[in-house]
Amino acid sequence: MRAIRILFVFLLVSSVSLSQTFDEIDITNFSNVDGWTYLGLTDGFDTYYKSNVGCFDRIILLQFDSKTFYVENPNVPVFESIYNHLRNNFGEEDINVDFIRYGTDVNDDENFCKAIREGNATISRTWILYDIRICLDWFYDNNMSKDMIVILSYYK
Repeated sequence: MRAIRILFVFLLVSSVSLSQTFDEIDITNFSNVDGWTYLGLTDGFDTYYKSNVGCFDRIILLQFDSKTFYVENPNVPVFESIYNHLRNNFGEEDINVDFIRYGTDVNDDENFCKAIREGNATISRTWILYDIRICLDWFYDNNMSKDMIVILSYYK
């Protein structure tokens, strides 16, 4: 296992760019705004968005800082697709802090989605790549009254 991690690190170091494409959106490139819609300034950053790209309802780009990908009211196959894509491109996550409340039934996809909607389960995975952090979360957002998958890719 240690040899595999060393090989993975070597391949990352030897690659020209960490940029990986995710449904035709470069997940680690925070500067290219071709084809994006300008929203204005947010915290001093030029902010852009795209909607309905691949499985994502919207993507927000803070130029030179971060990208956030949103899937509203997702299901298990969508999560698995996103998670598998991230693992295939960035390896095993560095941090996994998933939460399932004791006694919560998550034995099938329907119960798992219900547990997230009720706040009894959350998924939180993080990849650390040199100066970029990629966070994948599936949780219930009380402010929006819906569950969502969010990928946040940013300079750490």
